[in-house]
Amino acid sequence: MFEQVPFIFYDLLKFQILVNFPHWVQVQWVPRIFVENPNRMIRPYVPTDFDALIHLLRLNTPAYFGAAEEPHFATFLKSDPTCFFVIERQEMVVSCAGYRYQAATQTGQVSWFVFHPHYQRQGLGKEMLQYCLEGLREKAPEKIIVRTSQLVEGFFAQAGFVTTLIDKDYWSPGYDLYLMELKKAIPKPG
Repeated sequence: MFEQVPFIFYDLLKFQILVNFPHWVQVQWVPRIFVENPNRMIRPYVPTDFDALIHLLRLNTPAYFGAAEEPHFATFLKSDPTCFFVIERQEMVVSCAGYRYQAATQTGQVSWFVFHPHYQRQGLGKEMLQYCLEGLREKAPEKIIVRTSQLVEGFFAQAGFVTTLIDKDYWSPGYDLYLMELKKAIPKPG
C-alpha cells in the first residue's frame, strides 16, 4: 500500500475526491468517505469484504449474536447493500454497519453493527452510528429505528434510542428483539 501522507478533501456533488501527495497523486470517487486519521476510515462495503465480515460476526458469536443469525447476515451481504459500510484500521476491516430508508413509511433503520472484539469500546461504534445517521439525515425520515438485542440495547440507549418493543427469544433462544426508536431530533437538510 502507499505510504501515509497528508489528505485533502474537496466536496463535489455529494462525493469527495481524495488526493494524496507529494510523491504521487491518486484520485478516487468515493461516496461520503470520512477519514478521521490515516489509520482508520469508513468506506462503502464491497463484495471482497464478505469473508472478513463473516469472520467478524463469528468472533461475536455467541457473545452478541446467535449462530442462527449468520445465514441472514450472509444473505444480506450477498444482496449487495448500497448503504453499508466498513471501518478499516491499518488496512484491516474491523467493523461494519449500515442503514436503509423506506420511503413508504418514511422510516430510517440502522442495522448490522458488528465490531471486532479487540476494537470495541474505542469509540468506533459511536463514529459509525453518527456516520449512518448523517446518511439518513439526507432522506429526512420521520423516525429512525434499530432492531437489536438486550446485549447492546445500552449502546443505542446512550445514543438517544428508546425501547418500544421487546420480543423474547426473537433472534434465537436467549437473544431478545429490542425494537428501539431514536428520540433525539435530527435536523432536516436544507
